[in-house]
Amino acid sequence: RRFLRFGFRNPVQYHYLDEGKEVSGGCASRDLSAGGLRFYSENFIPLHTDVDVHFCFDVETMAALKGRVVWVQRLPHAESYAVGLDFSRNVSNRQSRKELQQYFQSVYP
Repeated sequence: RRFLRFGFRNPVQYHYLDEGKEVSGGCASRDLSAGGLRFYSENFIPLHTDVDVHFCFDVETMAALKGRVVWVQRLPHAESYAVGLDFSRNVSNRQSRKELQQYFQSVYP
């Protein structure tokens, strides 16, 4: 991995287009890095879907990032999915990723 992952159990709001239809939802995150996010969703989100996510990574700081689904896995015995987003390739995430790096360095020195 290029980026260290950290346990991250905060709420996430997400938004994406599915065949031209707008889909929004909220879910629980599982882990986070400067390059991606893993979260659980009741919606199946297809591979390569662009997803906008919003979450607070500390009490004062809200992050808004654009990611692409790089893997999806149905959770055992559930009607929900684990979704892996990669936001390391999107240049519009540059500032938010810097803030994440600073957050990680302050929490995990």
